[in-house]
Amino acid sequence: PLIIGFSNRYIYQKTLKLRREPFTSEMSSYPPGIYVEEINGEPRKRSGSWVNEQEAQHVIDLIRRLQEETRGRSIGVVTPFRPQRERLEELCNQSAFNNVEVNTVHGFQGGEKDIIIFSPVVGPGVPPATLAWVGNPNQVNVTITRAREVFILAGQANWIERNAKGLLGNLARYCIDVNELQRTSRAEAHLYSYLLLEGIFPEIHPIIADMEVDFRIDDLIIEVDGKPHEFTSSQDDARDAALSGLGYRVLRFSARE
Repeated sequence: PLIIGFSNRYIYQKTLKLRREPFTSEMSSYPPGIYVEEINGEPRKRSGSWVNEQEAQHVIDLIRRLQEETRGRSIGVVTPFRPQRERLEELCNQSAFNNVEVNTVHGFQGGEKDIIIFSPVVGPGVPPATLAWVGNPNQVNVTITRAREVFILAGQANWIERNAKGLLGNLARYCIDVNELQRTSRAEAHLYSYLLLEGIFPEIHPIIADMEVDFRIDDLIIEVDGKPHEFTSSQDDARDAALSGLGYRVLRFSARE
């Protein structure tokens, strides 16, 4: 749901009916979901296109780590640019990886992998027209929906969020938000998955009058209480009262629920 949820929200306008239950299996440090590997690479022109050597090297290190931890799951690397694909293929061959496919977005149409790594290449120096081309709706949709279990954006996600307009910027923002959600609270990530299944897309960790809340859906605030709530219940009650005074309804769940 975390993966298809992006396309449902930004491409299909919430018309998809998601039937699949949220994953609960564990895959070492990458349980099913969406992740960001922030890489400060330098995109360079090559053969009328673009390549990013630092990003390619980091992707190879990531593949090596994934193959050690994920016990034979299939891995795909998707990139918009042919020179980046060629460099990644060269590095994969040097590393003698098995069960790894590298291709451009168009080359991956119709294929799926357990894990997809997206190498966007772009960063400072890439012109707006190229960013707009990378953010073509069909390309972005194919890129993220090739992943069965794990999608990893391996590139300058924060730069893309700030500089790319349209769908590519939305993808970076979504990946950053969900990655942070999974890092801070598995319970919140699990609840978010169920909300996506119902076609509900809450704001994640919005700030309301200097108070950060877990989720906001219109005038409804949803809080997921972990163990610290046992020791901060009085403060949480005061927060709930303040939010109620601002016109919000507050719904709390324990992490166990």
